[in-house]
Amino acid sequence: MLILAHLSVRNEHASQIGYWDENFVGWGEEDIDFSFRLYRSGLTPIHLISDKAASFHLEHHIDHETNTFTLKRNGRYLLGKFPELAEYRKEAYARHDVNIDDLS
Repeated sequence: MLILAHLSVRNEHASQIGYWDENFVGWGEEDIDFSFRLYRSGLTPIHLISDKAASFHLEHHIDHETNTFTLKRNGRYLLGKFPELAEYRKEAYARHDVNIDDLS
C-alpha cells in the first residue's frame, strides 16, 4: 500500500476510480483510500528517486484534538469500505492513540 507524501497520477486513472472520495471530511485516510483504489484497479506504484525532485510541506497550525476526531470518523468510514485494510492501519491509528477496535 502507498502512503502519500507526493503522488502523481494520470487523470485517466483517477477518473477510472472515481477521483477523491468526498465522504472523507477533515484530516486522515483520504490518501489511503485513493491509493488503495488505484492499487485495486491494477496500478503499481513506481518509486522515483531523484536529487532533482523536491516536495515541500507548508507549515501550519495542527489541531491534534480535531485531527484525532476526524481520523476516527474517517477511519470508521475507510474500514467500512475496505475491512481488509484493518491490519495494515492498526499501527498508524495507534500512533494517534486511536484503538482500531473502537472504530467498528
